[in-house]
Amino acid sequence: EVCATTFDLPITTPENLVATPTSDYSIELIWNKVENALSYNIYRDGDLLTNIAETSYSDENLNSYTEYCYEITAVRNEIETDKSLEVCATTFDLPITTPENLVVTPVSTSSIILTWDNVKNAESYNVYRDGDSIANVTNPTYTDKDLEYNTEYCYTVTAVRGDEESEKSSAACATTFDLPIT
Repeated sequence: EVCATTFDLPITTPENLVATPTSDYSIELIWNKVENALSYNIYRDGDLLTNIAETSYSDENLNSYTEYCYEITAVRNEIETDKSLEVCATTFDLPITTPENLVVTPVSTSSIILTWDNVKNAESYNVYRDGDSIANVTNPTYTDKDLEYNTEYCYTVTAVRGDEESEKSSAACATTFDLPIT
């Protein structure tokens, strides 16, 4: 009786992994084909992302302006190689946009409430009254207080991220209530 053992074909760790940002939400990965590999495991930031047979992959639905790091292993049957050298890439940055739909509403003889549409990627907002900066707020609303009665005030708002500030919004004006007649 002759016994024979079948040996699994050897595979090596994938090489030349390249990660290239392709948009504000995607990164393209490519690497060299590994002889005898049946598939590849892709790891993003240390966690298994997927297993594919190809030597390229588009990682999508990512956050803008965020760094992601990748490693690849080759797989054949029950064998998985060591991880490749880690490579990192940062998705593109979305430009900061100008706040829209600024609405100013007088609520008393001395206060006006401002609201505007939230700007994606904004860390805060600068509020301007009659051209002068009066506040920096984190939410798309502001109440301007201690105003003169029966006086018109005009406002603009900008979105801020880091040291970047958007263009000023369209101006919106409102007049505080007049004092009641006694």
